[in-house]
Amino acid sequence: DTAGNFARSIVVSSELIDTVPPAPPSGLIGTMDTNGIVSLHWNLGRERNLIGYRVLWANDPSHEFTQRTGGVWPDTTFTDTVAMNTLTKYVYYRVAAVNIRKNHSEMSPMAAVKRPDLIPPEPSVFTDVIATDSTAELRWAHSRSEDLAKQILYRKTAFSNNTSTAWEEIATLSRTAELYSDSKVKQRTMYQYQIVAVDSDGNRSKPSAPVQ
Repeated sequence: DTAGNFARSIVVSSELIDTVPPAPPSGLIGTMDTNGIVSLHWNLGRERNLIGYRVLWANDPSHEFTQRTGGVWPDTTFTDTVAMNTLTKYVYYRVAAVNIRKNHSEMSPMAAVKRPDLIPPEPSVFTDVIATDSTAELRWAHSRSEDLAKQILYRKTAFSNNTSTAWEEIATLSRTAELYSDSKVKQRTMYQYQIVAVDSDGNRSKPSAPVQ
């Protein structure tokens, strides 16, 4: 007042509006087991006001990513379960960080998690067999499966009393091979052959129909 007396008001507090989002999460990696269980892990953000993350996924990198967590996930590890009966080889994940003001970061770089391949390749099919005095020449159409890695040729000896020896592996061939000449044969002997296709994950096709 005019005499110099003063009285203070009550103290009020105010909070600055936080509009700064966290940094995108880094180090996102994932693995999937044969049951379709996905294990994800990423690095913890450095922001002190982080409350968690949102995990998003898609079956194709060009598709819109949708959320897999019902709310904000409070950890840097996440377990998911996906379908295995599909020809889609990968499932894709991204993670966004969330702070206490519900500001969301940009999504992390994408992590492609490979589905274990449980589908065997198509078998190769024999097309011809030519016997000479010293060789058995085999021809076939190789499996057209995209992930074919190799072909394994088997042989056994057949006898007149309807018995035979066990199948014996005689050659491992490239994925595109369609010809093999077996020179380790004996005259007056009946041989049977079959071929098995193997893909890059080790899945084996059904044996081809044998030729003799």
